[in-house]
Amino acid sequence: MTKGNLPISVNVCTLNEEENIEGCIRCIKKNGPFELIIIDGGSTDKTIQIAEKLRAKVIKSRKGLASQRQAGIDASYQKYIALVDADDRLDKDCLSTLLNELEENGFDAIQALNFAYKPDTYWERAMASTLVIESPLPMSTIMVGRPALYRASSIKKVGFDSFFDGVGCEDTDLSRAFEKMGFKQGIGTGKSYRKHGKNLKDNLKKWKKYGRGDAHFVYKYPERKRSIIWHLLINYPFVKSYRTIVTGELKYVTFFILTGLVRFINFLPEFILLKFKYRMGFK
Repeated sequence: MTKGNLPISVNVCTLNEEENIEGCIRCIKKNGPFELIIIDGGSTDKTIQIAEKLRAKVIKSRKGLASQRQAGIDASYQKYIALVDADDRLDKDCLSTLLNELEENGFDAIQALNFAYKPDTYWERAMASTLVIESPLPMSTIMVGRPALYRASSIKKVGFDSFFDGVGCEDTDLSRAFEKMGFKQGIGTGKSYRKHGKNLKDNLKKWKKYGRGDAHFVYKYPERKRSIIWHLLINYPFVKSYRTIVTGELKYVTFFILTGLVRFINFLPEFILLKFKYRMGFK
């Protein structure tokens, strides 16, 4: 594998990503990290063959993002670890910018500034409208998404919880754990572009998964119940919708209402099921 100069291990989790993985790897390599690790959860397409052809290190893991991410950080030995998704396209200076800002601000984790990758459909443009950050950057935050750069010592100390396998929100769980341990998190100016769902079907699948992840997050952190419910039933359908109206983008109101309601509709039964399962002693 070609090695770059940045002391960073980039982790990319995959599951049948043959349409995405080549573009993702090529963008990562332009950033010059010391190593790139693909953590595959059982792909049945050409994901692994493409990754190996591009000289990425491939390891296999139990299916599930939390478990795959844990396998990745366990296999990473650089001072910093970057978590990147297969549908992310890093700007060529993204990692070096994040690394400088992480050190300058004393962050333990720093998220890239996200943009939508070539948004063509209504659903992609609606998602793009949610990515605008008006505060001066870099800035502190309590929630780091992806792509993101971490101090290896910090992320290895916290780790990922397999309780979130198959339901998403493993990054929300990680950020909450960072917050509770007093680790500093931020959002930087390194740029990344994400391929978002092109149609309603793609977005429904994502919202359902996140709704179930929200339930797992609230079950693990019951003190966050009110804030999560507010986020789903007030922030998305009302606050975000109002902002789109004010900015003249009334057409995206439907997107925000559906986001909140679909997530909540999937949150509620999953949360009730979790309470029942663990009360009855099932796991």
